[in-house]
Amino acid sequence: PVMSEEEVHEIILTLRGQYDELASIPEIENVMLFENRGKIIGVSNPHPHGQIYATDFVPRIPASRYENARRYRLDTGRCLFCAIMEDEIRYARRIIVENDHFVAFIPSFARLAYEILLLSRRHASSIDELTENELRSLAGIYREIMIRYDNLFMMPFPNITIFQNVPCAAGADPRPYHFHIEFLPPLRSPDKLKYMAGFESGGGTIVNPALPDESADALRRTSAVHYTRGKRNDE
Repeated sequence: PVMSEEEVHEIILTLRGQYDELASIPEIENVMLFENRGKIIGVSNPHPHGQIYATDFVPRIPASRYENARRYRLDTGRCLFCAIMEDEIRYARRIIVENDHFVAFIPSFARLAYEILLLSRRHASSIDELTENELRSLAGIYREIMIRYDNLFMMPFPNITIFQNVPCAAGADPRPYHFHIEFLPPLRSPDKLKYMAGFESGGGTIVNPALPDESADALRRTSAVHYTRGKRNDE
């Protein structure tokens, strides 16, 4: 959040380059780019940092999303992610911020109080399909989301940010999948975490403690101007 938009853009270019390099390795079937922030999410390195897991298998969640998207496209001829985004644009109340190339919203199916889904308006299966203009646009909206998170509770907001690209397994059709970024913050209030309790851990059904519409409204009402180099926006 304290970085300039140009600095964020440079990081996104680096992530794209890493994705290209790793996805080209024949043995690799999935490349997951993600950022960790905050010691309360349980990472061994408490400072903000990015990681990449390139695996010779497709993990359960991206595999399930790809299969659902494939079936939806087979049944309707449309992109499942595009359909979700179009519904959210029509409804409007859960949108946090949008620009010419991206839309950020709290989805109706959010598992966490302030979970955000960021989608490109143009259908693209992976980060390497985005144009230069789209990548610059991504840097701007990504930075604004992080600023709004920090301003929500006026604290460095712990978060896991995941760049979900189409699995790169040999023979996988990239067309059904839509590149998206998900923000998964564990806080439900300044001093409370969202824990997976008995019914959720035992039953696998997540209970969101907040209404997505209300969470979206709270984030929209936060300032998009962040403190810089140690100064907060009210100083």
